Amino acid sequence: MYRKYFNLILYFFCCLLIVACSNESTYSGKVVQKAERNDNSYLILVVKNISDSDLKNKSADELLEIASLPDNGLNFYVDKKTYENIEVGNKVEVTYSGPAQESLPPKVGAKKVKVIE
Repeated sequence: MYRKYFNLILYFFCCLLIVACSNESTYSGKVVQKAERNDNSYLILVVKNISDSDLKNKSADELLEIASLPDNGLNFYVDKKTYENIEVGNKVEVTYSGPAQESLPPKVGAKKVKVIE
C-alpha cells in the first residue's frame, strides 16, 4: 500500500520538476534591426515600445538607445531561415529560455519566432 502512494508522490514530484525546469518566456515587439555577424550568427533586435515613425526616422544608434531602456528591447539569436523570413517592422512574438548575455540590449537565443501581423 505504501508503495502505491510512494509511486504517486514520486510521479507528482517528477512532473513538478519538469514544469519548473522549462522556464520558457515570450517577448513581443517590433523587429527594428537585423544583423548578420562575422561568426555566421544572426541577430534580430526586437523592441516592445516603439512607434512606426520612430522606426522609420531614427538612426541605428537612436534605435539602440530606445532598445536599451529598461525591459524595452532584446537581441535574439536566430537561425538563417528565420533571419531571412523576418523583415524590419514585423511585429513578432519570440519564445526563448535561458540566461541572457549581459549587454545593452541583452542577447539571448530564440527558440521560436512567430510573426503576429
